[in-house]
Parts: sequence; C-alpha cells; structure tokens
Amino acid sequence: MLGVLVLLALVIDDRHVGLIADGRQMIRTAVALAERGGIGQPRGRDFTIERPRGDAVSRFGMATSLLQVPAVWLAARVEPELGPGSSQALFLVLPWLAVGIAGAAAGAMARRLGATDGQVVAAVLLATLASPLASYAALEFSEPLQAAALALALASSLAAAQSPSPRAKLELAAGLAAGFAVLTKSSLLVVAPATLLPLVDVGNLARTWRTLARTAAGSMVPLAVWAAFEIVRFGHFFGGYPDDRFTHPWLDGVWRLLAGPNRGLLFFWPALLLFAWAARRWRGRWLASPESRAWLGALVALVVQIAIAAGYWGWHGMEGWGPRLVVAALPLLAPFAATALAPSRGRVLAAVVALTVIVNLPPLLQHPTPVATYVMNLTWPEVPESEAWRYPFYASGRSEAGRPTVVPFEVLETESAANPWRVYLWFWRASRLDDEALAGRLRTPPWHEARPDLVPARPWPPAVARQVVPRWQPGFLGRSLTGTGGPYARVYAAALLDQVVLANQMGDLDRALALSDRVLRMNVMDGEAAAWRLETLRRTGRAVEAEPLLRALPETARRHPLVNVALALFDRDFGEEARARALLHSVAPSFPGAPLQQALTAPLATWPATLDAMTDTPRRDATVDAGRGR
Repeated sequence: MLGVLVLLALVIDDRHVGLIADGRQMIRTAVALAERGGIGQPRGRDFTIERPRGDAVSRFGMATSLLQVPAVWLAARVEPELGPGSSQALFLVLPWLAVGIAGAAAGAMARRLGATDGQVVAAVLLATLASPLASYAALEFSEPLQAAALALALASSLAAAQSPSPRAKLELAAGLAAGFAVLTKSSLLVVAPATLLPLVDVGNLARTWRTLARTAAGSMVPLAVWAAFEIVRFGHFFGGYPDDRFTHPWLDGVWRLLAGPNRGLLFFWPALLLFAWAARRWRGRWLASPESRAWLGALVALVVQIAIAAGYWGWHGMEGWGPRLVVAALPLLAPFAATALAPSRGRVLAAVVALTVIVNLPPLLQHPTPVATYVMNLTWPEVPESEAWRYPFYASGRSEAGRPTVVPFEVLETESAANPWRVYLWFWRASRLDDEALAGRLRTPPWHEARPDLVPARPWPPAVARQVVPRWQPGFLGRSLTGTGGPYARVYAAALLDQVVLANQMGDLDRALALSDRVLRMNVMDGEAAAWRLETLRRTGRAVEAEPLLRALPETARRHPLVNVALALFDRDFGEEARARALLHSVAPSFPGAPLQQALTAPLATWPATLDAMTDTPRRDATVDAGRGR
C-alpha cells in the first residue's frame, strides 16, 4: 500500500485545490472551524444555504471539513512564511491518505477471503491505481473518505464475523466506520448498513442481535455528530439537498452508469465482471457464511448507490473522473474481484489489473479540475421550456433571449464525441500549446462538430485561456510548498478572505479589522483583499489609514474592480458625488446584475450601504474569475 501512496504522491498536481465548489466549501468550513469555532460562511457563496442568523453554511458532509482542520492549522503557519498558495498540498493529504486506507482495507479483506499474495496486491490495486478512485486523491472531494469509511466498515464486519473469539472491538469498529460514512455524506445512511451484512448470521439470531447492538453502539457517536450538524446547519435532517431533483429517467441512468460510453462503470472498472463472477462460489448460499454475506454487502452497497444516482438529475456527478457518485463502492468490490479466479489464473487477473490501470491513467496525467472548469465556462446549452423543471437552480439559467439553459455537463455526458479519454488527451495536448495557439484550440473541442453550440460564447483572450487551462507541468504532492508550482489557486487565502467578508456582513467589525490586515499582509498583490481591507477601514472610521494603504498597493492590486467600488463608497461618505460616480462607472461592466448598476444613476443616499451589498451577484461553480473558481 505504501508503494501506491508513493506513486500517487509523485503525480498529484496540487495547484487546483479550491477551484471546484464541493471541495472549496468543505475547506472553507474547516477554516471557519479553525478560526472561530463556527461553521458560518458569507451569504451569497455558491453551494451554501443561508441561515436566519445572517450567515450561510456548506451543504456538504461535515467529516471532510472536520478532518481538514489540521491542514488549516498548518496552512496558517505556512502561508505567511512561504506566500499565498504555498499550502495547497496540505489540503490533499486527507484524500490521498483516504485512498490509501481504502486500498489497505481492500487488501485486508482479500487476505481474509484466502487470497494469495498476488491476489492481495491485485485487490489493493483494484481499489486504488486500477480504479477511478485513484484520481480523487488529487481532488479535495469527499469520495476518498466515503470509500475509506465504507471499506473499513465492511472489513471490520468480515473480520468480526470470522472471529471465533470475543469480537466486541471489531463490531464497535464496524459500527463506528459505518456511522462515519454517513458523516461524510448524508445519503450513505441507506448504503452504510450494507457493510454490516457479514454480521447477520441467520443461523444464530441471538448472537446476531447482540452483534448488531454493539455495532449500533459504535455508530452512535458519528451519527450523533451528523444529526447535530444537520439541525444546526439546516434545522432538519437531509437539509443539504435543497432543490435537488430526481428527474432523470431511472432506467437510462442505470444504463449510463453501468455501460454508457462516458460514465459507464464497466469501461472505467472492467474488474466489475470479476466481481460478478465471484458470486458463483456462493450460489444459492448467499447468507451461509461471513464471506458470502460480505460479497452480498458489497453488491448491495453498489446497487443502492446506482439506484440513487440513476434517477438524480446530475447522475454523472459533473466534475471528477468516472461515475463519481458510485466510486466509493469500488474498494468493497475489489477483494472479491481479486479472488474470483483460481490462483492458477494469475495471468488473467494481472491482465485485468493492467488494463484497468491503463484506462484510469488520463486523470493522473491531466488533472480533472481544469477540464471541469473549461466545460462549465462553455455556452450553456438551451433546453425546451417543458424540460426546464427537471434542473435545480444552480444547474440552470436563462439565455440572453430568455430561453432556459442547463449546465453543459448535462448535455456532454450523453454525447459520445465527448468521451472522457478523448477529451482528457485533447485537453492535455492543448495545455502544452503557447497562449495564442491555446486560445484558438479551445474553440474546437472534440465534440464541436456534433455540438457546435457547446463552445465558448466568444473567443477567449490568450490570458483568459491560459487561466482556464494552465500549462501542464509534472506535479507531485508538496510542490506548492516548494514555491515552484506557480500561482493558480489559493484556497486557504481565499477562505480566510471569506471570513473577512462574513465578519463585515455580520457587523463584527473588530474581527474584520484584524482578519483583513492579516489577509492583506499575507498577499499584498491581491486586489480583492485590498478592497475588503479598505471597506473595513471605512466602516470602522479609519479613513485616515486608507491613503497610505493605497500608496503601498502594487499596480496589479490597485486595478482590481472591487478597489474602485470601495473607494466610491469612501467618496459617497464624504459627499464627493462626481468622483464616486466616476469610480463606479469605471468598473460597472465587471458587476453585471449587481445593485451597483442601479447606483450609477440613483441618489447617493439610496446607494447600498456596504461593499458587499453594492456588488452582490449570483455566483456559480467554476466560472472564470481571476483564477478563483468563483
């Protein structure tokens, strides 16, 4: 397993942490926990839910945020010394280790199934490098943690069921892992129980009830934490799924998740056939032994995940490699796939493992996040008015002509010309072009003949094209700490700045003052940080400090549109109407749809009172905004 972790560490590109909403919000929650012992984020942030108290909270599972707190603690010490963006790698240690834990659990289960050394290695590889899950070691998503929790639960259950001696600790561990899986993602509440099937001995019901009582006891703490966070955040259970809709044709979703050309599990993990073949040894005796019940538990976990995802509007999971919404089940299947064939068929097993490694190489070569960012910034395709109801607010919109549009993933995932292997190779080649050539190449993606509408709405300038598609370079986990990765994403600095915005929104100006100074000292080149420092100085009556701050700013920071809005508010306060309006007019195109547009002609007395209120605009995941992934 150590070898797998080393190999993954040698190819992980840590520049992109924080550019996709899911991971960004979980890290921002971790920063809130570390900074103030709370979970609040500013209102108006993508994929958050506003609370009556005036802040907003992430809708995603809390386990990742809780376990990222140590990374936040280290980032707070690394970034002031090494600069903004230097802590990126710290936030990938958790998913990287979680992939390793999932692989180790798969290997342990294979050993308990009577595997040879070669089969144990195969199980580890099929759960990690020979799996779509490997690419998630480079993503700050919760899938690796989901996989690790489910795999540990099944491994502990199998070990407990096989043990002739007292097994209370193993049963408690199984329950703890199953409960923790729910803390990583609420929908696993209907998946995690499948991992306890090895403990269900129909021939000894008294023992089974005692066993399940102990697993229930083990699960109580993580489930209590999950329940508490559900109530604190949303006021009720399963509040993290507002407006999500199960409107995709279910049978179509099942087919696409199993054998569809773009997300079909069979294409990403051919070992699924070996897992199915393993069932023959327990034919007609599914509940007769711990091993058969473990196989059945793995099957149920996969089937339930597919059954849930198939009818979900976003069955494809959008960002990420492979069938994202079901990859957490793969380490449960891996030990059975590895032991499906007799040891004498080792060459066949090796060939399957090698094939599966090869088909999952593209996301290790080309990081998935820039690919997702590119797709999200294509022209959103129109859908019939009669279909618009199928999509949640965050995945739908309106064109300039007023017709309904939908997130590009929804169309591309059913287009064979957007086959991921072809797309990733095309993207990787494009990333190696110079800026001018890259801008042209992005106008002709692999699907442009089949779907000419799914291209950028207008040609991107070379600088914007390079922002979306950073130049490819060999990555390794920890490159950001060396200062040689180049600036791209800065998840910790952005999260800390969000806490400045939150403090301003909540009227906690003393805290905003301290945090804004800290953020700007960490990154004086950041115009957004400068704007919020100016706003905080204005609101705390420290206007005298604004002028020396402006003089100290580098030109790149001074040109940020938010700075001029902040200065316009200063002039508004001092009655300098002509200058205030001139400043707003100079940056108005940067804030379409914001209240600032009405302020251009409105009396000064009716202007929004704060920088946040003046520039409040809807935000979507992974849209182009100076590399922040806003």
